[in-house]
Amino acid sequence: MSSSTTTATLRILSHNILFLPEWRQSLGQSKRARLMARADYLRGHDVVFFQEAWDPNATKIVREALQEQYPFQTPVAGHSYGGWNATSGSFSRLTAANAGVFIASKWPIVFQQQHVFRNASGGERLKNRGFVYAKILYNNSKHIHLINTHLQTDGAFMSDFAECAQMRVLQLQEIRDFIASSGIPHEEPVIIGGDLNVVKASWEYGALVKENLVVMEPTQSLGHPYSWDCHRNSFIAHYSWAGCMVLDYLLVAKAHSSRVRSFVVETMLVQPRESFQVSKWFKKSWTVRDYSDHYPIKATITVDL
Repeated sequence: MSSSTTTATLRILSHNILFLPEWRQSLGQSKRARLMARADYLRGHDVVFFQEAWDPNATKIVREALQEQYPFQTPVAGHSYGGWNATSGSFSRLTAANAGVFIASKWPIVFQQQHVFRNASGGERLKNRGFVYAKILYNNSKHIHLINTHLQTDGAFMSDFAECAQMRVLQLQEIRDFIASSGIPHEEPVIIGGDLNVVKASWEYGALVKENLVVMEPTQSLGHPYSWDCHRNSFIAHYSWAGCMVLDYLLVAKAHSSRVRSFVVETMLVQPRESFQVSKWFKKSWTVRDYSDHYPIKATITVDL
């Protein structure tokens, strides 16, 4: 370690916040946004990754509430060309939805790029689904590289599952190839996170780690065992047949992990202090007491910079 190298502790949080457009489903988006704005779990990090930030009003509430602590925020990927240093992939102006992902940072963002996946299936072809890449100046002196994404969802029918899994493979490879072609120095860490829609207890995850993304896994996992838990989470209790899963991740690109000393991830079982009513399509309204259908995850990474 050179005399100019310091050991830093990076704190990163990722949360799929379920901000579907209010006109589509009334899931208490603005109410939950106000609760999140006061929530402790969003405080005290270096960076926060958000997914499913599709409702503009709810997203605005969260952005403004976090502005003091995280003054550097990317736009939502896939919405427009405005505000980005670069755009890559298959961006379309004629789209049903943006990617719903953005990054909020305590440290200056010195470069930000949106990438729209070239590969998608089903209704996902109508969306600008992709990822945000941001280069931040940690402690105003060291570069950290961040990628926040939300991969292809499964289709409505069992027959769609294999095709959707293949799309996720191709999307992960787009991220892998983006990192490899970006000229990032190997000593600078690259952290990848978000809702990957990959079940940890599956072949997809093993292939993700070893081939399709090529990452370093956490050295320790703490907290709740699942990020999507239909037995505990009131938003998805009606999916009890689906089981409980890990779908959300924070990972380090293997080629940029040589200086990582420790890497701990915790799934946070957090709830607001009050309950509220939500409704979905033609279902009767029901009472929930959760911020989202996903639980947030946080990483603590000790690394030499």
